Amino acid sequence: MEVYFQIEDSDLIALQKNGIETSIYHRRTLNRLRWFSSLLIFFLTILILKETFTRQSLLILSTAVILYFIVFPVYYRTLAIIKLKTMLRRTNTSNMTGDCKLIITEKGINKEMESTKSFFDWSAFERMGQDNKRLFLYFGDMQALIVPKELPQLNQEKRDEFYSYLRDCSLIK
Repeated sequence: MEVYFQIEDSDLIALQKNGIETSIYHRRTLNRLRWFSSLLIFFLTILILKETFTRQSLLILSTAVILYFIVFPVYYRTLAIIKLKTMLRRTNTSNMTGDCKLIITEKGINKEMESTKSFFDWSAFERMGQDNKRLFLYFGDMQALIVPKELPQLNQEKRDEFYSYLRDCSLIK
């Protein structure tokens, strides 16, 4: 079966958002930065205010650091998305965006774009992510094939066949 659709910058941003939530890389980076920056703030503040430090200021500092620790993931995700949007504006994304054709077979998925052709065996996909408009078929920690959920050119039988392939390679439970 063949599927045609457009990949746009908004799809790349959606993939990044999903990757931030699900990838091992971002989970590790987030946790390392979260702990390191929280402890750094705590100890630097104690070091700077050591002469005037009291129990009350320790309580206030501890509360502030705990709040920072809780809020940091939102800050991290927001900065990662801003960084990606900036990168997309500065980079030529024509090899990642544009018309896309997927040929879905029992062996895998052929992806054809204007300048590239790739084949992905079903066993190459490690996990699946999704948002309200797209499926992300991950073949690496941060690399994925973007497939729209709405595939109007497929009838119900072909759509069921596609989801059956996803189930067979354990992407859908």
